[in-house]
Amino acid sequence: MHPGRRFTFKTLFATLYLAAMAFAAAPSLAIGHKSNSAHHAAANSALSGVEAVASLLLVLAVIVLVVALYMLPTIIAKDRRHRNVLPIALVNIFAGFTLLGWFAAFVWSLTADVHDPVRR
Repeated sequence: MHPGRRFTFKTLFATLYLAAMAFAAAPSLAIGHKSNSAHHAAANSALSGVEAVASLLLVLAVIVLVVALYMLPTIIAKDRRHRNVLPIALVNIFAGFTLLGWFAAFVWSLTADVHDPVRR
């Protein structure tokens, strides 16, 4: 596999970091001063657009975070070059919604049954 295309823990943590930053920034984008004057009517309508964007960012950040955490056993198995990546992924996808299935896939992904690196 090409090193530039490999999904590593560094990529996972960067994704989780960006999702957390978007999660933290979204509420601050939605906070604004509401005014009843006609002068600020245009600003209030623009603020509702900012609120919509902030809400969308928040929803997307939560979705990315939940999917990354749900698929963590598969990501670990792929990163470690585990021999049973496909079975781990299938257990993770189809039984991961039960905490027992997710935990089983997680422990299985951490076992020592990995491919040896290619030696030149």
